[in-house]
Amino acid sequence: MAEYLLQARLKEIGVEDVLVESAGTMGVDGNRAAQEAVRQMAGLGVDMGGHRARLLEKSMIEQADKVIVMEDHHKSVVTELAPGSESKTVLMGDYLHDSGALGIPDPYGRSSSQFTLALNMIKKAVEKIATDISEKSVISGKPGADRFSGEGDL
Repeated sequence: MAEYLLQARLKEIGVEDVLVESAGTMGVDGNRAAQEAVRQMAGLGVDMGGHRARLLEKSMIEQADKVIVMEDHHKSVVTELAPGSESKTVLMGDYLHDSGALGIPDPYGRSSSQFTLALNMIKKAVEKIATDISEKSVISGKPGADRFSGEGDL
């Protein structure tokens, strides 16, 4: 959900040439997104029906300028796969300072209300992430300077 929301938000604010990708630490390459995620995103006007899961690889981490993870254990997996990536790996919840949230719980396999809770947290974080990307693009003068990769759901 986060990947699609961030892509949509960046497009809305005119930030182009920023690659946003997602991959997970578990699951199988090619799996479809959870139907509840697809349904809730469609309610926001975002189509992620074609989404297919990808397993996180070391090369993805190494190529990313920033890796944004959903939960603390995802951060551990990222840094184990790519030692030295600690400084560019952050929790999405870090963008939610006002809520006191650290991690955004993975709603996969859980109730519709858990998807709604996660989606609301992701939406708030995406606003701040998009602003951060936009400001950095303006400062660097290079709109394509950032490559963001996410683990969990980004």
